[in-house]
Amino acid sequence: MILIVEDEQILASLLEVTFASNGISNASASNAKGALEIMRGSKSFVDLAVIDLGLPDMDGLTLCRRLREFNPQLKILITSGSYNLDVRKMVLEQGVDSIIWKPYDLDEILGRVEELLSREDIDLRCLSGIYPN
Repeated sequence: MILIVEDEQILASLLEVTFASNGISNASASNAKGALEIMRGSKSFVDLAVIDLGLPDMDGLTLCRRLREFNPQLKILITSGSYNLDVRKMVLEQGVDSIIWKPYDLDEILGRVEELLSREDIDLRCLSGIYPN
């Protein structure tokens, strides 16, 4: 399941529909508090979080750290409207898996999400010895 954390309701709805129509289950929250409540209830089922960097109640990077307290293997994709190399560097230094700049194309974010989810599958196969050399 994907956790969408986006305070722009129209964008959150577009992401929900895009992911669902591509067979990806998701839940969404408009702020950090809601995201933390979702994780408390389903921490083992959330594989990836798509998080807006500029949330109203907590910055996205702080939320990333808090979510990983529930699930250290959680994949994280940050979205941001502030294109800036310093922001990109800061985000990646925090262990975020990927960043995408707003405005983005829905196909672009869907591709990034699918890539991150498939990386997890590959990692699990390697760890279990199923993935051939």
